[in-house]
This record gives sequence, C-alpha cells and structure tokens, in this order.
Amino acid sequence: GDDGLDRALDVARRIAASPVDALVLDCETGTVRLGLADRLAEAMGARCVEVTSLEPATVVSAIAHHVAR
Repeated sequence: GDDGLDRALDVARRIAASPVDALVLDCETGTVRLGLADRLAEAMGARCVEVTSLEPATVVSAIAHHVAR
C-alpha cells in the first residue's frame, strides 16, 4: 500500500516542479535520526536546515536566514 512517506515524497517532487521556493526545517532530535527531512528536501529541491526547536523565534530566524541568501 501507499504510505505517508511515499505520499510526502510525491508532493515534494510536485513542489520541486513548481515555482515555489521551499525550505525544510529538520527538528529531529536524539541519537537515532531517520534523516527524513533530508530526503524530503532533496525530493523538493529545497534546503534543509536543522533547528533546535519549533519555537516561533527559532522558526522565523531560520526562514529569515534562508530568504536573505
């Protein structure tokens, strides 16, 4: 069957084919990391940025840094 990761990667490939400028925020923590954000960003043609939290200031800072590039 079709699983969530396959659906997410399919949508990411559609975003890559569109004029959308995307950014993936990787908030995985811990010693075991699955690397799904990297896979999603690669399929999307987007940068993947590690963030330490999803606090609003952290997210805004990551986006602002991306936009400034």
